[in-house]
Amino acid sequence: ITPTYQSFATEASNQNVAIGAYCEAEKAHAQQATDQSAVDAAKATARESWRSTMNVWQQVEMMQMEPLKASDGLLRNSIYSWPVVNSCAVDFDVVFFDDGTVNGQPYDINLRTPSRKGMAALEYLLFTNNTNHSCTGNSQPPGWDGYQESERKIARCNFAVEIANDIQGSADTLVERWLADSGQANQLK
Repeated sequence: ITPTYQSFATEASNQNVAIGAYCEAEKAHAQQATDQSAVDAAKATARESWRSTMNVWQQVEMMQMEPLKASDGLLRNSIYSWPVVNSCAVDFDVVFFDDGTVNGQPYDINLRTPSRKGMAALEYLLFTNNTNHSCTGNSQPPGWDGYQESERKIARCNFAVEIANDIQGSADTLVERWLADSGQANQLK
């Protein structure tokens, strides 16, 4: 269990770096400092890093015990909320994060529901090529139609970086709690 949790934390860190590099490439392309092939290569690397992280997470999923189950699975759901996913909510959070506020309060990913962040949200942001929002009906992210194509891509990658940071923090918390003196790891010794 311990090596799997530690491997997940390592992959989450690598994913964070890869997504940051992708976002930097996207911004450089918007400023016409790089060509599309640099963005495509960085995005492919970020996607592959997501896959590697998800592969290890799937192993972690088989070991659901404390601390993943604490507080009705809050830590687990913050990392991977499936089957509760909501791409429309992710699109709303892209705009909220870009604006820096939610309902007049400073944006804080720690206060957002699990379906708006984590590996499932990251999958949506990295693997959906269409930059239109995914909401149906009258509900749509505020101001989305006013964003240019490049602004949508940058807003999405900036939010992907925020999510990757949050996942890395959650992975580190998982390892720390697992290895803590009062943690489950010591009870299994």
